Amino acid sequence: VDYFMSSFGLVLVSFSEASIIGYLFGSGKMRQYINGLSEFRIGAWWDFIIKVLTPIVLLYLIIAELVSRWQTPYDPAIGRSAEFIAGWMLLILIPIASVFFAKVSRAKEKAA
Repeated sequence: VDYFMSSFGLVLVSFSEASIIGYLFGSGKMRQYINGLSEFRIGAWWDFIIKVLTPIVLLYLIIAELVSRWQTPYDPAIGRSAEFIAGWMLLILIPIASVFFAKVSRAKEKAA
């Protein structure tokens, strides 16, 4: 589980954060906010790193790891079925469970 969360989960979350900050929130807004609070000023290079460089590097890491997992199992002793259940299934179920519990929590707040 730890291997899959660090190899895929963490990289996917980082990719999502870079994309959200870069494109949805706006890297320019974030840069202005940081420059307003910090003694260290960041320039236009920040926009390039958040919008282009970081997503490309993280996407490469995800693809390289997927290719590696496709070619050889995580541990030949446990087999592909255990790898699927302990690794891939958790990566699929955790976001689904997160959305479910968030909706349940909101429903409870509205009822109260």
